[in-house]
Amino acid sequence: MHDEILFSTICFILNRLQHLFDVIQLVFGLLQIAQNGLTVGAVFAAQTVDLIQALLRLERLCADGYAFNFAPADAETIIREQWQSLQAIWPDKKLIIEGSAHIRCDENWLGEAFLNLLKNACEHTSDEGVIRVQLERTEAAFFCIIEDNGGGVAPDELPKLFHRFYRAQHQNKNGAGIGLAIVKEIIQRHHGNIVAENGKHGLKMTISMPMLDRNLTNS
Repeated sequence: MHDEILFSTICFILNRLQHLFDVIQLVFGLLQIAQNGLTVGAVFAAQTVDLIQALLRLERLCADGYAFNFAPADAETIIREQWQSLQAIWPDKKLIIEGSAHIRCDENWLGEAFLNLLKNACEHTSDEGVIRVQLERTEAAFFCIIEDNGGGVAPDELPKLFHRFYRAQHQNKNGAGIGLAIVKEIIQRHHGNIVAENGKHGLKMTISMPMLDRNLTNS
């Protein structure tokens, strides 16, 4: 009995320390934003709110705090809708989509995952960067490859890209490194997986998801 209480206490302390460590990393990220010149009160406040909201969103995702509603959707349509929201920021970037896939997913959440991946690709490519998306569906699974021509990252950074607060050396330093962690959680909630690797011209993200049962409507 004493051992069980001791074990529970240690787990509780470690969990609290982990949250404290996350807060310290968040504050460090905010300080870096300030050092990069975003010191105007309104801009800095907006950045701070966005970062805190993203962190809270990630924590709730990790705790299965959101219901996912699965329904038929067209993957290409979801991607193009998210791309439109980025065009005003990066009008000279080019998106090329090959293939098609009708899948079952939570369209809103998967859309957020695609948005973060496309945004990440835009942030570390040149002004006229190209993002290629390949879609494929088999009877058993859905595959999506998103590859840019930004040169990729150092091999030792690849396993860290989906860690919260991690930012690649050449990545936009105004971000907090939460977007790709959210992407991973969303894909996992679709019972899938995402892998990062260096392609021929840049970073390559490969999503694989099983074709969900028609009777599965939520998770």
